[in-house]
Amino acid sequence: MNLPKLRAWDKWSEKMIEEVTLIDYNNQEIAFGDGVLFMKDFDCVEFMWATGLYTVPLCPELDYERKEIFEGDILKWGYSDGIDLEQQGTFVVVFENGAFRPNKGNDITLHEMLEDCDWAEVIGNIYENPELLEED
Repeated sequence: MNLPKLRAWDKWSEKMIEEVTLIDYNNQEIAFGDGVLFMKDFDCVEFMWATGLYTVPLCPELDYERKEIFEGDILKWGYSDGIDLEQQGTFVVVFENGAFRPNKGNDITLHEMLEDCDWAEVIGNIYENPELLEED
């Protein structure tokens, strides 16, 4: 069985756990760490599930700039008519009504949003960079 890909925000140390290696639903704990496993209760972390989607680089040839997108990530995006920038903005990735979406209450899915924009990049997340939400 494949483990769903996720990150976890440790509420107490205020650090991101980048790679969860085990989810114990019976004891409600996660395990993480290289070599030595550390355990955290579900109550001590906020889960950030992978969306299965990646950012859209400004220049498609720069595929290495693609970054996996997780729930809770803050994305900056832009759309142009080919010459001039038409629209740009930021949004938080949320899981709502059975799909990942750009912001709460949005009718379109994250997948649809990424298909329509020219570029999108992860600029932070709601736990490590809450100040980015205040700017918009």
